[in-house]
Amino acid sequence: MLGNIAYSNPTKLYFGEGSLEHLREELPKYGRNVQLVYDGGSIKKYGIYDKVVTILKEGGKNIMEDGAS
Repeated sequence: MLGNIAYSNPTKLYFGEGSLEHLREELPKYGRNVQLVYDGGSIKKYGIYDKVVTILKEGGKNIMEDGAS
């Protein structure tokens, strides 16, 4: 047993056209390291991957990837 713990995982979700642009305003609130986790090929097939990576790099983030081939 780990003992007494408290865990909080607040989540903010954006939906709709242009939602990805909200990533730019959220990034400064967090540290320099980002773990990008994805599965399958649709994120790359539809161009989302390239857009996310561009925004992360422009935001000065170090990207660690965990993606399926």
